[in-house]
Amino acid sequence: MGAQAKNMQRKKKTATHHVSQGDLHRNQKKYKKALSSYEAALKIDPKQVTVYDRLIETHQMLDHEWTNEDFTKSLEWTMKKQELENPQIKRIHAKLAPEWKKIIALIERLLQSLDDTADIVIIEQIASYGDRAIYPLIEALLSIKHKRQEP
Repeated sequence: MGAQAKNMQRKKKTATHHVSQGDLHRNQKKYKKALSSYEAALKIDPKQVTVYDRLIETHQMLDHEWTNEDFTKSLEWTMKKQELENPQIKRIHAKLAPEWKKIIALIERLLQSLDDTADIVIIEQIASYGDRAIYPLIEALLSIKHKRQEP
């Protein structure tokens, strides 16, 4: 077994330990500690759908009025879980991001631009969004593809 495989195995073991700790805390009604353990597990292995379920359920067990932060966390966990269960949903979630319209507007400006110097500036603006620009760029390409296929 290679070093990379051993490292992955060790990480999974550690993530499993955090999940077990979270379950123990949850059974003891120590919900905040349980949430911390589950979040620690996800930092190690963020592709565990069942841990998102545990987070959502445990978070609802907290006995306090929800704040905006509580709502945001719950929504984030739900969306991550949905993306793991159904990867195509990432595009839908990307469209809900506040920067989606800004990136699409930049892409439209780039496609209409006739000035190479302006193109460079626009490209850098799009690139500044990093990974968040991927789905808007793909959406623009698909739009062009579909327009080319129209009779």
